[in-house]
Amino acid sequence: IEILNNGIKENIAQIIELVKDYDLQHNDPPLIVEYGEADLRKKWEFFKADRLSKKIIREPLDIPAVLSMYDAYNLKLPPIEWLITDVIPKGITIAFGNPGHGKSFFAYAVVKALATGGMFFGHEVKKAKVLFVGKDNGFEGDIARFKDLGLPHDASLYFYTQESNFLVDNKEERELLFDLVKEHKFEYIVWDTFRDMFLGEESNSGVVNSVIQYWKSFLGLPVPASSFATHHIKKDTSNPVRDLAALARGSTAL
Repeated sequence: IEILNNGIKENIAQIIELVKDYDLQHNDPPLIVEYGEADLRKKWEFFKADRLSKKIIREPLDIPAVLSMYDAYNLKLPPIEWLITDVIPKGITIAFGNPGHGKSFFAYAVVKALATGGMFFGHEVKKAKVLFVGKDNGFEGDIARFKDLGLPHDASLYFYTQESNFLVDNKEERELLFDLVKEHKFEYIVWDTFRDMFLGEESNSGVVNSVIQYWKSFLGLPVPASSFATHHIKKDTSNPVRDLAALARGSTAL
């Protein structure tokens, strides 16, 4: 990790050699034997994207350590980058509500707007290349619904057809989807619904935070990809705020 931290701007081949040398000196048997160079390269891609995403999201401001309210009013903050002006910002958006309250249909409306451009209920839209990961209805059901919504055949919308096997807390499946997003240069990913693709405990902040960091890693790709996730709480939950808190922490918009 120290090598990677110090080598974010270094050539990947140099990083591989440094890690190999460190591995041979400190591990018996060497971990590179177990993981292989290809896996190490993939880990590096994730690490680099995650680092870049954090740099994008948490760009430091040139301000004093203590700021008065008077100065705060005059502070020039970086502008919000909108995909749909005043509705959907660049980053991570969570549509949250009870089951059956229309979260998926709101997601369909957002996707239709982004994949075709134009306006969204009077708000300007920045057209984007969208990947839809839908476990709620399956990709066949989602295709049927988008057809019913009149989405044109040339819309910039793509469907992940391996959604039935996808779990966002499964390492191998996350890496596979990460590579596909990078290869196809998607700019927007819709996850419908979060609960259907997550086996972990929703109130476990550590586990859920790993998912948030995964979504943030897409923002560090050469073509950054924002995320939109629908999420509903358990019907029998006694604390809906607790169930949402872990997912909301780190999101750009709710």
